[in-house]
Amino acid sequence: VEGSLQNLLTNSVTACQEAICIGFDVDVTVTDESCDGNDGSINFTAIDGEAPFNYSLDGGLSFSPNATIMGLSENTFEIFITDENGCEYSETVEIDRDGPVISVLSVDHEYCSDGAGAIQLSALGSDSFEFSLMGLGVVQDSPTFQNLSSDFYTIQVYNDTGCSGEVNVNIENQSDLDAIADIIPVNCTWFDNGKIAVTIIGGSEPFTYTLNETEESATGIFEQLPVGTHNVYMTDDDGCTLSMDFELYHSFTELADDCPCQVFIPNSITPDGDGDNERLEVIPSCPIIGYHLQVFNRWGSIVFETKDLNHQWNGGHNGYFVDIGVYSYRMTFKWGDEYSSSIDYETKMGSVTVIR
Repeated sequence: VEGSLQNLLTNSVTACQEAICIGFDVDVTVTDESCDGNDGSINFTAIDGEAPFNYSLDGGLSFSPNATIMGLSENTFEIFITDENGCEYSETVEIDRDGPVISVLSVDHEYCSDGAGAIQLSALGSDSFEFSLMGLGVVQDSPTFQNLSSDFYTIQVYNDTGCSGEVNVNIENQSDLDAIADIIPVNCTWFDNGKIAVTIIGGSEPFTYTLNETEESATGIFEQLPVGTHNVYMTDDDGCTLSMDFELYHSFTELADDCPCQVFIPNSITPDGDGDNERLEVIPSCPIIGYHLQVFNRWGSIVFETKDLNHQWNGGHNGYFVDIGVYSYRMTFKWGDEYSSSIDYETKMGSVTVIR
């Protein structure tokens, strides 16, 4: 009986204690450490508890009745709060370190590689900050950097308390140099005959032109170029620079005058089974498209017709060999391929002799 009564009393006290603590809560407000250092704080506001309250930070001394702990640095803290009734509350809080407020007031870009670029910054409380161009070993008290060339800069701002931040600034190499180009594609498969003619707009003469980092020109004209991407790098007398890429393609829209594109058609065939000169083989020296060949007998009737360059006449018609003699032909085609071809069809007419 005594054991049962003691157990009953213990449970009753526990239940009553839990009932008293219902609704007990604590509102925790954190103020981060500023760039001045050691000025972070934690404020506790008890809700529905019974005063007085005890506040403990990281298991250290109790702070009561003051509900604000000041002078804290960046760290993680364990807080523990109890009220008069023994109700308990705990929480882990973190104080961060604020960085400096950095503003980019102005950026002066470099003009034609003159090395006169400049950056002016502003940092809250700038009298106590130092400014560093990261990677260049430049450290100074002033928030202004001068005599800079075009580049991507990272500037670090920091003070003696360890407060730091950084900002990225891009200085460009600006110029009024521009250019237009006349491009002639490669329109022959026998040799490279592409052409790029560049004309500079603006800038100060004299100009220099460099093709693909190797070939220089004073006129901006580059000839005998192959298919592909070509870079032209230009400079003027002020040191201004301009780089442009040009793409040259094969084009048969208009065949070059100096391109030796021809079609060879034999003037006789000997379909006698000896394996030599058995078929009428059409051989173009450049790609052709839209090929159409017709062969006629002396009465004008078609004895052979094809649109396939690989389909060659063997001197036959309707399952039989034609008689020996002279046969005429008519062939039409365009120079080029499926991606680029001449506008007009070309027509070739002639005759072929069948010999046995």
